[in-house]
Amino acid sequence: MWDSEQRELVVQARKELPYGMRAFESLAAGQYSSIRYLALSMLGDRDAADTITQDVLMRVMHGLPKLEDVDRFPAWLARITTNVTRSHLAKERREREKYYAFSEEQVWDSPDPEQSDADFGVMLAGLSVLERSIVSLKILQDLEFNQIAEVVGLGISATKMRYYRALEKVRLRIEPDEAQE
Repeated sequence: MWDSEQRELVVQARKELPYGMRAFESLAAGQYSSIRYLALSMLGDRDAADTITQDVLMRVMHGLPKLEDVDRFPAWLARITTNVTRSHLAKERREREKYYAFSEEQVWDSPDPEQSDADFGVMLAGLSVLERSIVSLKILQDLEFNQIAEVVGLGISATKMRYYRALEKVRLRIEPDEAQE
């Protein structure tokens, strides 16, 4: 949650950077787990989430002095995390496509649709990257739909529609018997 203490930490870090790191280190320590969890929910890979978290924190460190409106920090941070994660997924997809071009075998397994594990990342596994982003930003980051729309580059109504459709996909995946009624 965004509070006045975190806001003041962002303001102080902006003033200190690039020469002072004390406020930024506190800010990074406070945001580390939320960045990592958002990346993990989109990826499902702990090692990749750790790498992305480090990359996001480096981008935040370099970009924070240029952030004009500190009240936009939560959405700005979520956007950086989402973009870095999407780039990572796109790179993985390109690497898989290269692999497929040289191999007849498919070694990449899709998630098991029968699996109804309560783990958030597993629940989102059947969704597109955009849908996972929207659901993760709403549930994990507790952003408003207008902030999420800004992060993912859609209109507010399109963002809401994708959110509710993604939740329905997850519900049908978890409770497949209800889909047949």
